[in-house]
Amino acid sequence: MQNRTKRITLVGLFIALCILIPIIFHMFGLGKMFLPMFLPILLAAFTIHYPGALFVGILGPFVSSLSTGMPPLFPMAFSMSIEGLVTAWVASYLYFRRNISFWICLTIAVLFQRITRVLMLLLILPLFGLPVKSVTLADFTYSFPGVILQLAIVPIIMRVLWKFNIAKRSG
Repeated sequence: MQNRTKRITLVGLFIALCILIPIIFHMFGLGKMFLPMFLPILLAAFTIHYPGALFVGILGPFVSSLSTGMPPLFPMAFSMSIEGLVTAWVASYLYFRRNISFWICLTIAVLFQRITRVLMLLLILPLFGLPVKSVTLADFTYSFPGVILQLAIVPIIMRVLWKFNIAKRSG
């Protein structure tokens, strides 16, 4: 029972962070570039086994959208929920179920996150009558600072979570 309570509490905490962290970044105009929503999603993926992490990946953008208006519900919150789902599943599944190295899991998850972003844009843009050509390298490179931030911050925070036994190392 204690593990279940801990998992539920962590899911709630990470969903709350999906609201709080983007607010802080957006206060300084850094939201889109630094991908703040994906920091708690990745942390959840390495802290909670993948069924719980998936809830954070899916619900985080929707809860943030409904409570703050960021991101706009459609198409962004919908798209980001799919990205969050893929990010959380890849990272958590590889880390907990396949016992793959943290760094490899993190790198693969971030790569899949960005690929999913492009695929979602390719699917969504035609719905708004926008040319698919607008998915350019610029969109992919614009988020590069966010990718670097994820690769730099998530390992630092995970070390703290491992040290205080909030999260368990794989393997």
